[in-house]
Amino acid sequence: MRLFSLQPAIKVLLFDIDNTLYVNKEYVDSQIKHLIRRFALYKQLTVQEAERLIEAEKERYAAKTGGKKNSLGNIMCKFGVSLQENARWRDEMFEPEAYLGIDDAVVDAVRSLAGRFSLAAVTNNTVAIGRRTLAAIGLADLIPAVVGLDTCFVSKPAAEPYQAALALLQLSPRDAVSIGDRYSVDLEIPISMGMGGILIEKLTDIYALPDVLPAN
Repeated sequence: MRLFSLQPAIKVLLFDIDNTLYVNKEYVDSQIKHLIRRFALYKQLTVQEAERLIEAEKERYAAKTGGKKNSLGNIMCKFGVSLQENARWRDEMFEPEAYLGIDDAVVDAVRSLAGRFSLAAVTNNTVAIGRRTLAAIGLADLIPAVVGLDTCFVSKPAAEPYQAALALLQLSPRDAVSIGDRYSVDLEIPISMGMGGILIEKLTDIYALPDVLPAN
């Protein structure tokens, strides 16, 4: 876990979901495979050709930005797949319930946090998939607000999803901490907006959050 610019008074925690509130490589890999297969069909390519295109764009972006990561949705936009189309694919194909279960230690930690802060999720999946994922891992009642790809059709890394979350909660950046597993996707822009940031490097970091965050 790494902490960045935490404020003395925090009102809301904005969680990424995938690879932050759960870790399940099989499910995350399935999401990528589904999207690449649909992308290949959309572009009339073989899966291997589609994979090569996407990997080349990842490398180009990393070289241009000093090693930063971009979202798969943003990468596919470069090849003519709108985020609206991408969102439809996700809603049609993703099945979090088939892969995910409840980690009692995560639920206990998030329940403790929910007693002290407002909680929301900011995800590059759609709101529906975000809610289904939270339900599958036992957090739907604890993280009631979800901002997704189909909220403003802008994919992280970007300011708009975080602005939408803050507008929903009627709070300012200085009230918030963004929590996620990828610095360049989940933290860099929120921190530049005036939020705090917490980089989750392993799932046990979630267990420790109640002890790390200042008491309000």
